[in-house]
Amino acid sequence: IWGLKKLGVNTILATTAVGSLNLAMKPGDFVLVDQFLDFTKNRQHTFYEGGERGVVHVDVTDPYCAALRAVLA
Repeated sequence: IWGLKKLGVNTILATTAVGSLNLAMKPGDFVLVDQFLDFTKNRQHTFYEGGERGVVHVDVTDPYCAALRAVLA
């Protein structure tokens, strides 16, 4: 991602395959989400452990770009 930023990229569209608790959403459906729940276990919760600035975490209050979601909807 940092390499793309250095090249001037300011928007990334990525796809993934996940499950849903909503039975109306079938495999292969295109869904635009605005939030997520992370139920992963036994992994690092940060890619940056400190240094002079201390631990850095990403704010996921609004994890997806509202403007890009509006264009795709």
